[in-house]
Amino acid sequence: MFAGFLLHLSLALTWMFLAQGSLPEFCLGALGSYVLLLLFQKVLPVSTYLRRLHGFLRFILVFFRELALANITIARSVLFQPTEKMQPDFLIYPVPGLNGFEIFLLSQCISLTPGTTTVQVDLDRQELHLHAFDAAEPEELCRQIDRTLKEAILAFTR
Repeated sequence: MFAGFLLHLSLALTWMFLAQGSLPEFCLGALGSYVLLLLFQKVLPVSTYLRRLHGFLRFILVFFRELALANITIARSVLFQPTEKMQPDFLIYPVPGLNGFEIFLLSQCISLTPGTTTVQVDLDRQELHLHAFDAAEPEELCRQIDRTLKEAILAFTR
């Protein structure tokens, strides 16, 4: 995996320096070297790198989609929902089998999306304690985190 990253980076930097060295040229070199890696993935040992790169790009898209949806949901709730119908509460989100980096990244993503905040990571790293703006259905909230953020994180970390 590391060899694929180094090859991708060196090809992009080579293109950038050959084309007068600017950020747009680096981006063009990164895109061109990505295409080359795709074309030669049967010959070069880059399939794991490409799979993780696709997973990382998917994670970025999923995170920004969840960020936008959470902002819209919070704005709609604050502006139009009576305060009596809001049900903020604490809940426990299980994270067995995740390593330290995955737990850290997941907890930060949860905290960055409005409406949920990671309050504490359990000492044995088996669960996160969350505060949710609307915890009317805590099981559904946990399933949604599983389907979106956790799945996207695991796509590029494993």
